[in-house]
Amino acid sequence: MISGPAEHLVDSPAALRAQVRRLEQRVQRAEERRRALLHIMGDMNELNRRLARQRRAMLHILVDYEQGRHRLARQTDRRHGSRRALVHILEDFQRSNLRLENGRKAMIHIMGDLRETTREVECREQELRDKQEQLVQAGKLATVGELTTGIAHELNNPLNNIELFVGNAIDHLDLGVAERARLLEDLRQAMEQVRKATQIISHLRAFGRSAPLSREPLRVNEIVRRSLALIREQLILRQIEVEMDLCPDDPLVLGNAIQLEQVFLNLLTNARDAVSNSAARRILIDSGVGEGTVWVRFRDTGPGIPPGLEERIFDPFFTTKEVGRGRHHPGARRLDRPRPPRERGRERRHPPDRAAAVRRARMTRILIVDDDPALLQALPEALRLRLADVTVDTCDSAADALRRMRAADYDAVVSDIKMPGVDGLALLAGVRTFLPATPTLLITGHGQDDLVLQALRGGAYDFIPKPIDRDYFVASLKRALETRHLRRQLEEQRSALERHAVELERTVEERTRELRRANDLKDQFLAMVSHELRSPLNGAGVRSRPSSGARSCRRSSSRTSWTCRAS
Repeated sequence: MISGPAEHLVDSPAALRAQVRRLEQRVQRAEERRRALLHIMGDMNELNRRLARQRRAMLHILVDYEQGRHRLARQTDRRHGSRRALVHILEDFQRSNLRLENGRKAMIHIMGDLRETTREVECREQELRDKQEQLVQAGKLATVGELTTGIAHELNNPLNNIELFVGNAIDHLDLGVAERARLLEDLRQAMEQVRKATQIISHLRAFGRSAPLSREPLRVNEIVRRSLALIREQLILRQIEVEMDLCPDDPLVLGNAIQLEQVFLNLLTNARDAVSNSAARRILIDSGVGEGTVWVRFRDTGPGIPPGLEERIFDPFFTTKEVGRGRHHPGARRLDRPRPPRERGRERRHPPDRAAAVRRARMTRILIVDDDPALLQALPEALRLRLADVTVDTCDSAADALRRMRAADYDAVVSDIKMPGVDGLALLAGVRTFLPATPTLLITGHGQDDLVLQALRGGAYDFIPKPIDRDYFVASLKRALETRHLRRQLEEQRSALERHAVELERTVEERTRELRRANDLKDQFLAMVSHELRSPLNGAGVRSRPSSGARSCRRSSSRTSWTCRAS
């Protein structure tokens, strides 16, 4: 429809056509606007439908938000409760740490006591090593005593020769027919015999003296000859033939001459005793060099070592001898032992020296066993006079002593060796069986060296010869009692330490389990709280994104047209 003032109307066809074109253009634009409006209305309807759906979603979000807020409030309350529980757990943990720290301090004190005790034990071990060295020296002196008869006979020869030479010189002077050259020759021969006797005595003194161990180059063949010289007279008296086939190279070795000489002398002595009752009395000695070693072999025609004892022949103080007899390697027997590797150094421990005052919590009990009634009367009285807090029991037989030891615990046992029935060595074996920690002192009037070695090898603490030196006997008994009390105290401390260590370990394990359980509960609770806090917040964030879009859409709608505002 066209309307306007009359002045716009023209009658000319050109103007009319122009007007028609303008009207057509306006109609066309109006049609386009109508179509656009239809599209806009369709879009608005779609937006209204979306807005309705978003409103429903917003209602659900608000409901979920309210429910989440209530859940968050409940979770916050639970978190506060858990926090309080965690505070209590931490307080318990601190108290447990304090108890563990106190236990650690107690353990430090215990370890200090243990170190002192260990030092004391090492001191005692050093004393035992010193006694072993003294025992080795005693073995050397025993060997010297065993050789005394032969040495005396060997010394008789040069002494007799000296007497002859000096007597001849005196006779020459008395008769007045002394010639200077003759006298000088006699005196020279006498001096030679003096040197020979001096050499024998010096060799014997060097063999028997106690000297520090040293290693030096030496000739093995020379050591063999010197060892044979000490025992040659005994071998000659017993009609024992010696054959030597020594290495012609005369090899050098690094060692201790006295110790090697003692080893060779012991082997020769053993061979001498072994062939004493044999029909063919012969000892064969040979030496050689091979595989970087120097070997010396001693063989004899004796009966040999009994079966089963080959591995024990190198044990300290081991012997198969009876009194005056010996059994050794047969002529064709061979015993090989691998050489141990060189020692680069030995560990040295440094324990205790608190051996001072060992306090006895009870009366010290001592058992004395002897078949001499006078000794059973005098010796206990001497102990009572010289020792305090001591109870002495006596027995006149080893069998009675063994019965008593089954019923009572003695701190020390003193026994004679030679007794009727069961002797002191059998009693010593019984003491080692029933009271293994109890020291035993053996006394005897028979001073055989084999008895001393047998007793000490059997476990005797000391060997006391008769007549008894009371000062030495009491001092030795005191050392034995101190050793016994220190061992008992060490055993008690070790037992107490082991019990305390077990209790501490049990306590630490229990506390550790409790702390682990508490830590696991804490981790589970924190994980649950973190999960529950994270879930609603993540849900709220996911659902809030459409709401922000709705607000945007609403704002854009309000700017677009009134239709959007109305809806």
